[in-house]
Amino acid sequence: MSKQIIFTIENLPPMPRNRSHMVARNMLIKTPLAREFEKDLVNRLESHSPLFDSLRESFNPLQHFLKVYYTIYTPKADLFTKSGSISLRAVDCDAHKVFQDVIFKCLKIDDKTIRNVTYFTPQSHDDLWNYSIQIEVCDIEVLYV
Repeated sequence: MSKQIIFTIENLPPMPRNRSHMVARNMLIKTPLAREFEKDLVNRLESHSPLFDSLRESFNPLQHFLKVYYTIYTPKADLFTKSGSISLRAVDCDAHKVFQDVIFKCLKIDDKTIRNVTYFTPQSHDDLWNYSIQIEVCDIEVLYV
């Protein structure tokens, strides 16, 4: 039986790549906005520490990989155009890289162990950016050909 955890984060706008990093002296660095986002998220994740500890205790990188399922509830105005198609302003999946990095830093597991990830972005019920994150420990043998 595999171990899994589910937790939520409420009312946190995403940190798209074009706002999270900038080039300075030929180096890609995090923006002050991204650093503030990270601090905010770390504070929010502190309450999930016991849940993270339980997952980490069941995870062995020699035997397991992680499957992650993100449900990202997106405000209607950010997701759809007035005609109902997906908006050109809708963020793409790389908008959630900083989000994932912070989660896995708090989890104390390298995000390279994620070998299966799904992003589902339905319309938000309260018009805020809300997240449900499910992380599952899976048997590494599934990855063998």
